[in-house]
Amino acid sequence: MRLVPVLLASGLIAVDEKDKGLAAPAPFECAHSRSFCFDGTGARLIGATQRGELLYWPSRDAAKPHVILLEKKKDGGIFDGGPMSATLAANRPEAILFYHDGRVQVWDVEAKRKIKDVPNDRAKLSYSRRSPDGKRVASVSSGGWEGEGSMILFWNTSDWSSAGRIECNDTIYDFCFSPDSRQVLLAVGYPTDKKNNGFTGIVAWDIEDKKEVESIEYGRGFPICIAMSSDGRWVATGGGDAIPVRADGRTLSGHLRIFDWKAKKLAAEPYTVPTDYVRAVAFSPDGRHLYSGSCQIGSNREEQAAVRCFSAANDWKKDEEVELGPGNPHEMTISPDGRTLLVPDAVGVKVIDTSARKVTKTLVKYKSYPEDREELLRLRGMKKKKG
Repeated sequence: MRLVPVLLASGLIAVDEKDKGLAAPAPFECAHSRSFCFDGTGARLIGATQRGELLYWPSRDAAKPHVILLEKKKDGGIFDGGPMSATLAANRPEAILFYHDGRVQVWDVEAKRKIKDVPNDRAKLSYSRRSPDGKRVASVSSGGWEGEGSMILFWNTSDWSSAGRIECNDTIYDFCFSPDSRQVLLAVGYPTDKKNNGFTGIVAWDIEDKKEVESIEYGRGFPICIAMSSDGRWVATGGGDAIPVRADGRTLSGHLRIFDWKAKKLAAEPYTVPTDYVRAVAFSPDGRHLYSGSCQIGSNREEQAAVRCFSAANDWKKDEEVELGPGNPHEMTISPDGRTLLVPDAVGVKVIDTSARKVTKTLVKYKSYPEDREELLRLRGMKKKKG
């Protein structure tokens, strides 16, 4: 077979002379990435890598992202503590980035430059979300089980000024906005053997008044991810339990639960998994379908990621299951039109066509960098001293 280079607008690609077909372009390679976020139209997309880079797709048909280097180490290396999450403004080329050490930055993704550092007095920032009306962005700061408490911090997207905070004594694992953008729903709590530490369940807070308004007790286990349907009727949580098996070890179990928020009761528990939590949930924009991400033991006895699809019209019984690669899908992002679902596994970010219920391509492929491992070993105090 002879390959002939052909020049297209996007660059050189290979053509097989025998069948004149175009060779499929290789997926873009980068470090492990997270926090993929569409703008309000679904045309633009961002994601953050663990090497301190921001990925920006300026259009839906962009083959590769623009790579924005956020910071460098003093020795010139680019591996550093990348942002924990990034959220793109609904209608402007601005993204707000949140770091574990408490830094908050606003970047212009088209100009590829930092606009400002946003004042913030709270560390351990993680997930961030944009409100449905596009007027606010929020991020969670959680102390975990160390007794530090948790909080949700808000910023106005008009000028990135502070819009206040909500403080919670219990551990916040995840949150989502209500469809009218007036409330946030928090997934809080503890494993079954630690429930005496506080409340476990779903708690709704009024954003303007900063007051708790509604809640649902969770039962066994605890929620670690949460989503609300666009009509405000259904709340889905992924989670599970951490069951002690010895003094220094626990075994994990997982479940997907769907609550009738108006009736304040559990409506369905479509499935459980025996080895890990259900780690990601997302409703379609019309609220008729629900997607959940978890891992399962595949035929090769390795953990394999999977997305399960459910329908409200079918009493939340499973419609389809889409198998991914090895690993665990820790998040998922759905486009505003509901046609595209992005799900990372251990080897890359998969693009799922929600109509066909299948993977259509790999958006990015993860690459391992030897210097990253060396840096992680050094930070953990595991690297041997020379001499």
